[in-house]
Amino acid sequence: MTKALPLLLALSSCVPVQRRPPGHETPHVPGIRIITRAQAAKRGLRARRFELRFGDNQDGTRLVLDYLDQAKRSGARYVSDIAIVIATTRGGRRVLCENRLVPFAKRHDYKVPHRVPARVEYRSVSKPVTRTVTEYQYRCHMVSKPVTRMETTYQYRYDYYSKTSRSVPVTRSVTRYEMQSECRSEPVTRTVTRYEHQLEAKYIPPRLEYLAAHYTDFNLLESRPVCRPAKQAPAKLPHRITGLVYDGGDAG
Repeated sequence: MTKALPLLLALSSCVPVQRRPPGHETPHVPGIRIITRAQAAKRGLRARRFELRFGDNQDGTRLVLDYLDQAKRSGARYVSDIAIVIATTRGGRRVLCENRLVPFAKRHDYKVPHRVPARVEYRSVSKPVTRTVTEYQYRCHMVSKPVTRMETTYQYRYDYYSKTSRSVPVTRSVTRYEMQSECRSEPVTRTVTRYEHQLEAKYIPPRLEYLAAHYTDFNLLESRPVCRPAKQAPAKLPHRITGLVYDGGDAG
């Protein structure tokens, strides 16, 4: 029997995601990292469940960034076990379909783990389909922007009366162009292959290569969806992004 890794769970928290208009920029979120549960357990980090609710028409990249930003504002420094749960209807019944963001090392023989908790049956009812869609995608570009700063330089001046030189500070406004990352939602028409529940909710999966490059030491992949019957009545914001957050310590 394998020894279970210790993990302390605190009270969970849930806040809604405010839908932002197309073109609204979400800034980079420094100071928070995506880790594995094993890393957190190894360091004895205390975990708590953190959740955001959201509606239709969401870009997954911006959604994950909003989640990281809200988790950081709540005091978290690390996040693990991120999952996106989308509510949909199948055969007149409401179901919840869950995709997880899975960190993994750079190994070519890696396979997506498929775990089923004891005494719980999961039935996948979502399948990939191909459609042509027009949607807003969150994209970042490097652009040249003017930046104005106050700079102080020193000039030497000669005093003819005293026959001495002295250094005099001169402060002035200087504008230079610098390359900066600019992110916004842009309309894109294309043919995509996604799961039915994602298309129905007009949900765009996150750009995992972008998230992996900025927020974790691992590669990231999105697991295949697992769907199960919903036990509660539909909420005003029916979908959610959830995970475990850790408030401090060294994840190592």
